[in-house]
Amino acid sequence: MWRDIEAALVGLGAGVSAGRGQHVRIAFRGRRGVIQRQPAAARIHPLDLAAIGRLLRGDVLPPPPPNGALRVENYSAAVSYDPQEEMFHAQAADMPDLIAAWGRNQSGLREAFAAAVDDYRWFCKARGEYPALPRHQ
Repeated sequence: MWRDIEAALVGLGAGVSAGRGQHVRIAFRGRRGVIQRQPAAARIHPLDLAAIGRLLRGDVLPPPPPNGALRVENYSAAVSYDPQEEMFHAQAADMPDLIAAWGRNQSGLREAFAAAVDDYRWFCKARGEYPALPRHQ
């Protein structure tokens, strides 16, 4: 299903490329995204679909509450848990670009989100652009 989503994004005019590890990089109308494919999943998770939709529309997740956020350097992520998949999902909040990752536990999620932030910065640098920062730091 990821290939179908990637083909649809390209059809809309987005640039889609492979990132480091399981990351997919998306560039669309001045916005950029790095999203981690959910490990061992053939389908795309609804949380990832929603995140890609927000990127395409230019929507921004509101800042998460201080006690409900994962913080890596300047980036805060809203965290949710999917009990069916037994996975945590983190998505950067309060910024126009997309950074999203999955993890089986809190330390795995922190590591995956940090890797996604690193890949996002590398992606921006390769494009000759500055990475976006959260609006309210």
